[in-house]
Amino acid sequence: MIEGFAEMMSTASFEKDGAVWLGRVAQHRSMGLFWGESMPLEMLLSADYGQVSDGLKESVYGRGWLLTHYLTFAPERKGQLERYISLIGSGVRPLDAAKQAFGDLRELDRNLTAYRLQRKVSVLQIPPSFFPKPQITITPLSPGAAAVMPLRLQSKVGVNQDTAEPLAVKVRQIRAQFPHDPWLRSLLPKRSWMPDISMRQRRRRTGC
Repeated sequence: MIEGFAEMMSTASFEKDGAVWLGRVAQHRSMGLFWGESMPLEMLLSADYGQVSDGLKESVYGRGWLLTHYLTFAPERKGQLERYISLIGSGVRPLDAAKQAFGDLRELDRNLTAYRLQRKVSVLQIPPSFFPKPQITITPLSPGAAAVMPLRLQSKVGVNQDTAEPLAVKVRQIRAQFPHDPWLRSLLPKRSWMPDISMRQRRRRTGC
């Protein structure tokens, strides 16, 4: 059910006022849910997918979402998902935990089929008031850090053996302008500023 939880979270949406919606339909899994192969529930709950076909692997995600959504929102299943997670956390094997938490798996399978055909599903809105207001602190860059930032971005995009040294020269020039900037002093010793140059090329540069 790990993939089911992931699919459940994949449809979360965020409003401008800070509210969060959970549980919206995973439309991107509808093809597999309605027209693809359906993985048997016991196999899905066993979490052992090593030998399944590619067609059934899609069901891990689509049917996993359906199962997670059903166990989250169905009133008659209240508390079962929490118990299932608790059992797994205590070391019970996934399929055994499912049998203990959900009861008759054949009945659960029938419930899932009916749930898949519903025209509407429940969703959860978490209001902005639920979340504590974050304390945001903005620290301006020092003059030296601001001057070198474009070069640092260039290095992150990528440098090669021809462009690395000219870039490092520019950084050293900026360091010379701001000798007491601690952020600048930490830059050049890091190998992230230079590509991995072979020992032969280093010798060629130094003449050694």
